[in-house]
Amino acid sequence: MIEIGLFFFKTETVYLRFINYQVLRIAITLIGASYIKVIYNSGVKYARTILLGVMVMIVAEAVSWLFSGHISSTISLIGIYLEFLVFSIVLSMKYRDYIIANSKLQLNNRILEMENLNIAKDMESRISKDLHDDIGGALVSIKYLLRKGDIAKSKNIVDEIQENIRHHIYLLNPENRSISECLF
Repeated sequence: MIEIGLFFFKTETVYLRFINYQVLRIAITLIGASYIKVIYNSGVKYARTILLGVMVMIVAEAVSWLFSGHISSTISLIGIYLEFLVFSIVLSMKYRDYIIANSKLQLNNRILEMENLNIAKDMESRISKDLHDDIGGALVSIKYLLRKGDIAKSKNIVDEIQENIRHHIYLLNPENRSISECLF
């Protein structure tokens, strides 16, 4: 932009750069000032801290207009530096919040994993108890029926035991379990 102005207007380079610099400073200040209400009403967690940074930059820029030369530029740069400092603080606070939220999610994940392991252990314990009770009772019945010579009833009990064992083995595979089977 500066070079275009120099080509068309053939003015002194330093003066044109000074004008462009002043216009840029005014534009940046007006942009910052136009966002004050938006930032204030945004409801973002750190909006007021960001607003503080913008206000510091605007005040420093307004004060710098009262002076001229290097003092004006120095005051303006201090305002911009303070605004960047505030933004850096906000970024570090956001990063800290991210770390805390991530830690909470990891903790919740560990808790859920432990609950899942407890449910699996409870289910395996229940299945082993059911198998023990079913097979033990059935073997006593088979022994009694075989002493009496009732092979047909003994065969039916063996078939029931076999089906019961298949069902429990099916449930031992985690891919075949449903939540309702685990809980009931």
